[in-house]
Amino acid sequence: MNRREEKIAEGLKLVAEHWLAPYLASLVDGAMASSNATAPVSKAEAAKLLNVSTRTIERMARDGELRAAGAGKLRFSRLEIERLQRSRPSK
Repeated sequence: MNRREEKIAEGLKLVAEHWLAPYLASLVDGAMASSNATAPVSKAEAAKLLNVSTRTIERMARDGELRAAGAGKLRFSRLEIERLQRSRPSK
């Protein structure tokens, strides 16, 4: 490898270490946080997070205050739970 090619390789290595690696790491962190935020939450876990009974969760789902994330068993997205946590007055 001649001197010019060595300089180019050295420059590419610096770009990869100082710009590309942190950028890719931030993308992975963001993707993991995003997938965790939309992960389904069970009725029991939703009740625990909102500090209410499971019957209250069922009533909230029936009344449309809490939207279920899927058919069948009541499951909710973490984003929906967090939205409710912010909107409900704390006891």
